[in-house]
Amino acid sequence: MAIKILQGFGAGFVVSIVLGYLFGAFGLIFNPIGPILLMCLTYLIAGWIAGYSNEHPYITAWLATTSLFFVNMFITYNVLGDPDISLLGIIFSWIFGQLGAWIGKATTKVY
Repeated sequence: MAIKILQGFGAGFVVSIVLGYLFGAFGLIFNPIGPILLMCLTYLIAGWIAGYSNEHPYITAWLATTSLFFVNMFITYNVLGDPDISLLGIIFSWIFGQLGAWIGKATTKVY
């Protein structure tokens, strides 16, 4: 279970960094849809990877997205200096993480 949490965390972190750079390069980060799309894709992918081929997909996705949220907030605070940690942000990270876990569970081959 710990391996799947770390895989989901790592996948979400890489997606967050890559899409953040791409959205910044194309100027989408200043558009209101940019940060929302970045958050949705980051936590959806993290939940999907954490929930794929796992006995407890929802718990692992929850732990992966929660840890990813706090690491992203730590980086945001240190880079941008914005101390606003939104309760709405963590709730949406849980929702998209659970949706990703559901997708991961649905796409797992059952033997």
